[in-house]
Amino acid sequence: MNLALGHPDWVLLIDDRRPLLEAQRLGVRTICTPALVGALFDERRLDMDGALQALARLAALQTVSPVLIAAAVAYLGVGAKEQKGTFDADE
Repeated sequence: MNLALGHPDWVLLIDDRRPLLEAQRLGVRTICTPALVGALFDERRLDMDGALQALARLAALQTVSPVLIAAAVAYLGVGAKEQKGTFDADE
């Protein structure tokens, strides 16, 4: 966290809730792994299967809050509908 404080252009990847909140309080740009998976899905760097596999691996590790993983899964469902709508509009 201290290293990230000295580099305002960096983003700190952190999944522990208390350190995440502290880093945010200090003004460090942060992201948690489930949110990163959602962002990669939004950017179409991960498809739905890849995103769900990544979240399943995180769940199996039991090191990331199940609440965060569930939120990411729900987000993927919404994102998939939006992407499908985008594809339909382009056709």
